[in-house]
Amino acid sequence: MGLSLLTAPLQAALTSTPAHAVAAPVSVTQVQPVNPDSTSQLYVERVAPRYAGDAAGWRLNMDMRVANTSTTSNLTLTTVTVSYPGSSIGSQTSTVNKTMAKSGLSGSTLFLVVPDNRINAFPLPASVSVKLGFSGFDSKTVSRTLVEYVNKTPSGGYRFPASAVSGGHWKLGTGHDATSHHRGVQNQRFAYDLQIVKWNGSAYSTVKPGATKPYANTDYWTFGTPIYAMADGFIRKCRKDQPDNVPGVLSPEPEVEGNHLYIEHATGEVALYAHFKAGSLSSTLCPANAATGLNIFVQQGQFLGYSGNSGNSSGPHLHLHLADRVGFSDSAGTAQGLPLRFHHATARMQATPTSTPGFTALTNSSEAALRQGELINPNTCGWQRVVVGGTQWARHGVNNTCWQEEFNDTALAGYRLVWRQQAQDGSASRVASIWRPKGGLPWAARNGQTAAQYQASFTSYVDAGYRLTHVDSYLQDGAVRYSSVFTKTSGPAWTAYHGVSAATHQAKFNSLTAAGYRPRQISVVYVDGARQYTAMYEKVAVGGFVSLTNIAEADYQTVYNQQVAAGRRPVYLDTYLVGTSVRFSAIFTSGAPATVARHNLTSAQYQTEFNTQTAAGRLLVAVSAYRSGGVLKYAALWN
Repeated sequence: MGLSLLTAPLQAALTSTPAHAVAAPVSVTQVQPVNPDSTSQLYVERVAPRYAGDAAGWRLNMDMRVANTSTTSNLTLTTVTVSYPGSSIGSQTSTVNKTMAKSGLSGSTLFLVVPDNRINAFPLPASVSVKLGFSGFDSKTVSRTLVEYVNKTPSGGYRFPASAVSGGHWKLGTGHDATSHHRGVQNQRFAYDLQIVKWNGSAYSTVKPGATKPYANTDYWTFGTPIYAMADGFIRKCRKDQPDNVPGVLSPEPEVEGNHLYIEHATGEVALYAHFKAGSLSSTLCPANAATGLNIFVQQGQFLGYSGNSGNSSGPHLHLHLADRVGFSDSAGTAQGLPLRFHHATARMQATPTSTPGFTALTNSSEAALRQGELINPNTCGWQRVVVGGTQWARHGVNNTCWQEEFNDTALAGYRLVWRQQAQDGSASRVASIWRPKGGLPWAARNGQTAAQYQASFTSYVDAGYRLTHVDSYLQDGAVRYSSVFTKTSGPAWTAYHGVSAATHQAKFNSLTAAGYRPRQISVVYVDGARQYTAMYEKVAVGGFVSLTNIAEADYQTVYNQQVAAGRRPVYLDTYLVGTSVRFSAIFTSGAPATVARHNLTSAQYQTEFNTQTAAGRLLVAVSAYRSGGVLKYAALWN
């Protein structure tokens, strides 16, 4: 019995070995998209949520060249199995049955798009394994570690290259999943074909109401739509002499891109904008009918041309993709496509206009690529471009609904907020702001807070070693709200209070000034028939000073003249409403530097004055918007 127990496993072990185990005569090259700095790493793209409240996912867009090295026989790739070792993501096997001719003949190399269309949940697995199954031979496994690709712009993404559509949306008509025609060319690995759609009562349509087949280009919503630069960059190649096609008829000669621009937006990131409308690319951007080796600067939001139907295009759309260099072909040495992530947009998988949940926001901290069929509302707050490296940055008239986007962009450009004022303008709230170079100082800002929320922020930041450097109170839809800036920096002793009555404010003012503190900011709101005061003081010498918090609009110029005549200049200025009457709150000191003060300016007049004072080397130190006579006006100080 002992002998039989020993021999049974031995026989099983001997017979389990395949009689014809033979390594497949195959080589695998050009595994992409690979990190050029670490060729064992494969890039994946972050994909936008499907709707508000959904989470972003990630997708594998992998391809490779599989070559038959046998000089005597063909080789058939039968299956491709994708797995993520150590992950809960299940393996997936696809039948492909692709035959490669013997080495040396045409068709001996297969450009294999790895057939995995899944959009997976984060976290990202450490690696991917792709097992290639061959008829009559052992399988071959290709493994790579995985890393999420982040665009090389400061935010890690790009603006969508068009504005929001009135009454409609942009839509990703054809994307880059494994079945897309884009995936057959490696520089189009992450390409988008983008169209405009509008709801026709039963479905989203690319054509206008009443259009009948055969459609003309002008029947499509997309045709003739302005296209803008996604970011600053340099045009490297262009073409502008190809006609628009009749819809349904492709004209890939002389170039499949049709009228196009290649723009290098960041080192190693070149965007192709293709199929522009005939005649819409200017000589400034494209100096000849076809030109290469260009170095023409464009800035974010600059108009490029109109979407059209030129080149290898069957209907009006914008073809857009990102690659590591200029070029369009499927040869082994051509440009490699890279993920293109968007921000300053909202997106949702196609649904009815009233479907819930609604659109999800793509911000410059949540950039993502688009899903097939996804609807996009881009740049609803406009194309404001922040110029980096200045001594100051200022904005006015910003709708409060766009403030967070404005804040993110400006902070990302290296500025820190030093002043924020908000005023009601009819049904909208408008924000004016002043920024300075960050200069390495840690800082934080809050806005739209209730008194309790502001107090909690105040306590938290002060406990962490920050000091209050700006505070403003204002009414938003009839309720008192606070905005504040905290900076981690040294300075004189300081103190602050908020939301107190006139009597309490006066008592605190008297005691603090008697103790050597001087008011820096006194913001007032009028609510429920009474004034509420919010103030910040520093223990610092300013010379003689006067604080006036109830100056009528009509009296401000007189008060200003009186204070200047007495040797005092304004260092702080804010406004508020008592009913419909404008009141000014101002602080004047004799130790103030030479100051230029203006008020009663329209938006256009304020912008002109800002430009004039900036050109003279002065910095904006205070700005306040107020509604007077049905018009939003501005008062400001420069020194």
